[in-house]
Amino acid sequence: MQKVKIDSREFRLGKWNIPRNEKADYPIGDMYYALGYFDILGIEKIKESEHHLLTQAYESSYRRKEVFQSDFFVQEIKAFTNISKNPEVGFEAEQIKDFWEDDSILLCFSMLQLYLKNDVESILRKIREVFTSVKYLYYFTFDYSGIVILAKNISIKDYMELLFKINYSNKKDVKLVKDTFSIYGLRKENLKAIFEKFSENQWSKENVLKYLNDKEEYEIVVNISVQNYSAYKFLEKDLHDFEKKYGYTSESFKLSGRHDISVVNRKTDMGWLLFIQYLLNLYTGKSVGDFYAYESFIKVGLKEEYPDQKSDFKIYDPLVNRIKNAQEEFVEKAKECGYDSYCIPVKEVSASIISLLHNGFAEDFVICIYQPFIEFLEYLHSKMEEQIENEKANIQYSEAFDKCFCSYYDGLNALVNSAMHADRQFIRATSFSNIFYDVPPKIMAFYVAIIYKTMGIMQTSGEKKYTFFMSPSFSDEVNVKIISYDEVEMPCDRLLKVSINERSLYNPKAVIRRMTHEIAHFVGGPLRKRSLRMEKIIDTIVYIILRQTLYIDFKLDSSFINLKKKIVTNIINDYGINCESKNYSNDLKELYRQIIRYMTHSETTVHEEIRKYVFQKIEDLLREGKYTYFSKIIERENESNGCGVIDSFHSELQLTLIQKEYLSKLILKDIVREMSILSGEKSSKSIVNSMGNTILRGDKPLKKYIRGLISLYSETYSDLQMILLLKISYEDYLNGFIDDEKIDVYSLKKNNEDISRIAVTSQLMQEKEKWESELAPKMPEKTKLLHTYIKEFQAETKYDGNPYKAQNQNLKEYLKACLELSEEYYEKKQADILELREVLHTLVKYEDAKRVYSTICSVISKYCETLEI
Repeated sequence: MQKVKIDSREFRLGKWNIPRNEKADYPIGDMYYALGYFDILGIEKIKESEHHLLTQAYESSYRRKEVFQSDFFVQEIKAFTNISKNPEVGFEAEQIKDFWEDDSILLCFSMLQLYLKNDVESILRKIREVFTSVKYLYYFTFDYSGIVILAKNISIKDYMELLFKINYSNKKDVKLVKDTFSIYGLRKENLKAIFEKFSENQWSKENVLKYLNDKEEYEIVVNISVQNYSAYKFLEKDLHDFEKKYGYTSESFKLSGRHDISVVNRKTDMGWLLFIQYLLNLYTGKSVGDFYAYESFIKVGLKEEYPDQKSDFKIYDPLVNRIKNAQEEFVEKAKECGYDSYCIPVKEVSASIISLLHNGFAEDFVICIYQPFIEFLEYLHSKMEEQIENEKANIQYSEAFDKCFCSYYDGLNALVNSAMHADRQFIRATSFSNIFYDVPPKIMAFYVAIIYKTMGIMQTSGEKKYTFFMSPSFSDEVNVKIISYDEVEMPCDRLLKVSINERSLYNPKAVIRRMTHEIAHFVGGPLRKRSLRMEKIIDTIVYIILRQTLYIDFKLDSSFINLKKKIVTNIINDYGINCESKNYSNDLKELYRQIIRYMTHSETTVHEEIRKYVFQKIEDLLREGKYTYFSKIIERENESNGCGVIDSFHSELQLTLIQKEYLSKLILKDIVREMSILSGEKSSKSIVNSMGNTILRGDKPLKKYIRGLISLYSETYSDLQMILLLKISYEDYLNGFIDDEKIDVYSLKKNNEDISRIAVTSQLMQEKEKWESELAPKMPEKTKLLHTYIKEFQAETKYDGNPYKAQNQNLKEYLKACLELSEEYYEKKQADILELREVLHTLVKYEDAKRVYSTICSVISKYCETLEI
């Protein structure tokens, strides 16, 4: 099959601020002077780079250019079409080149909003059939419009007729297009040349109409918002002189609303339109604010008859009813709790969602917010009921309610700001609501649908259900926040707000990887083997404590390992935690304190095991007569002020005369003191810092290390699920840390958690022969360096003396068990997993614009069918 290339463009729809002070030749790249609601139509080819095509589009966007402008706002549309010799696939390269190099003055531009369920090929077939003899192109977009049609060398009348055929004339009597928005652009350079002819009185009606390639007659309306009426009278006189000379006739009317005067010519040609545009341009900027704004409209008589058509509009009445019910119940309970002021934003959002559900024009956006909004209202409703029933409960309900409410609306506002592209002109004032984020709504809706699909694969029978609410942010970090009163307690069946960097949202590979990883933190409970995780973490904690307190005095041998095993077994039997608790992670973080207290308490079996171990070691030393080793013990006791008596009599003492009981108690006292220091986190005096080669680095207290250890288990488990579901390779895994997570490769060796996370996961996958152990020859330098660091770290941790060996060995054993269980579980979900991978492959490769668009629409459409009523 012939490989398809893609031509990508950015279309910029500009609206002048009020008052309009700039002329038509305002620089904005390849610009067209727009007729209709928008004032500017800018077009620019997206610069190619090594990045993903969507990321290239983001990097080339006008709003990212280092040019400050305050004269107009721009709505940007990223658009893509296939380059192919097969007309059913796309357009030939020469055809595209010829279209964009054509310097015709008129460009017809239409945005077609499609039904998600419609077959894209049937729409394209209709477009090819209707526009067969016209110079045209179409592009796919991920805005609310699905396809943009552009045409040149055609009259507006003929173009409108073709457009109506697409909208309303179909053989199967099924409506293919939901809505159409058209703009007619006059090329800036051509317009300037014509304006110069007007100013020099060198205008010829015949030449202009021939130049326009449009001799049709239209009804044309120009609405003007006037500040300086004297300026308008000058314009009116010039226009009447022109009309008298060339036989045109127009009328002027007063208007109420944004515009003050409407100039109407009921039967005219494009020559008259160009002249009035020339006059408006002439008087714009002469005196600041002569005209606030103006818009021009072209009308074509409607004579044709079109057959009745069945709309494929989705019936959303059940969803509307659920929104209404949720809102009414919330408002009723909020008033009962004294939260009346919070009802206004809830009512506004509810009304907006219902309106959008009815008209269907922002279906993609509704998909992003519907389920999260329902979950949000129902959660707060349940908490208000709890408040009413527990008036004296130990919780600040009003503060928690406000915090939860504001957290949700912050995310909602960011999403609205990104996706809705709302008009910023209202009455007289220009809105201060700038676009901080700009992500195509269909892309956002696609991510929501993919999250739902991924959760469905991971979710086991009877498990909790979570709703992820995505919103853009500025931070490079993916932030997941629980929308709840108390983040310590994970609410069941509730909302998680995920904030992702705007640039990352233009990288499907990064988003799907990250979201799969994040979902694995919450979904798939039985697969994470919590009991084994707890056991391995306790084993590592006990190992660290014993190593720090005993290893200086005694060698790390089999008896040391046996002691550790006995203590771990006793702790799990005597203490342990509830692995099914919804506070499991937080319980685990506090476990280390309990372990240290348990080990230092004189009445516990653990303390007795340590005492036996020390006694045995002292007895072994006495029998072996190793005086040099005993000297080291005394030297250490001197440094810790633990033994003054032995020091004073050191020269006279004989090793055989020292009582085993006395020496053992002395060392035990030091061990207990050291454990107490660890428990109290007094790290400045702790042996943890005095020992050179330890598992803890610098002044990092034990508490922080343990929290990092728990995080390490959590992150590696989520990495494992991401790798299994998406079939990520070793190279992709490493590149993800560099490109997406922005890890600092050069300081990686100083970060225990990161280097262990990558090293242990990689080692397991390579030992299980799921990954190659080496990289391909041609790899980015940072990837090679990361690979080298990982290999060095894996080699270092093979030796018994390395403090990371036990930690990473425990982690690998845990991950291995999770891997085996997950593979067994996912074997039953292979069809869904393969479909997920195919979707990811299609978007990551982005080799066919039509296929990408169809895939995204299909995924969203399937998700729509699952929305809960």
